[in-house]
Amino acid sequence: MSAETGDGDEPPSPQALLDSWYRRYTSTFFKGHTRPLKVGIHEDLLALEPWPEKLVRRALACYVHLPRYLKAVRAGAERVDLEGQPAGVVDDEEARHARKKLEALQAKQRARDAGTSERESRKNVRLDRKLSDLLAKHGRH
Repeated sequence: MSAETGDGDEPPSPQALLDSWYRRYTSTFFKGHTRPLKVGIHEDLLALEPWPEKLVRRALACYVHLPRYLKAVRAGAERVDLEGQPAGVVDDEEARHARKKLEALQAKQRARDAGTSERESRKNVRLDRKLSDLLAKHGRH
C-alpha cells in the first residue's frame, strides 16, 4: 500500500503520480524523447485515475512545463493519446505558446544563475578579504 503507486488511501505527490505514469503509460510519457500530448488528455487520465482532478492536473503540469516537453510542441508535431496513438497535430498558435513558455523558463533560469554567480562573487570577495586580514595579522604578506 504505497502512496507512490497509488495503492493506498493517501494521495501521492504530483511528482510521484507523474513517476507512476512514466511506468504505466510508456507510450505516452517519456523521460527522453518527448512527444506532445493529446489536447484534453487530462479528461482521459481523470477517467482512469482514482485521484482528485486537482492532483491529476498538477501532475500533468509537472510534465507539460518541462523544457523538453515545450521544445517538442512544434507546429505540425503529432500529439499522442494514453496508448501512444496519434491524437491530433500541434497548430501554429499552440507552438507559439509553448515557445513563449520555454523562453520565459529559460529567462528565469538565467536570472537565477546570474543571482547565484553574483552571490558567489560577493562571497569570494569576503573570503579573500578575510584571508588577507588573517595573513596581515599574523605577519605574512
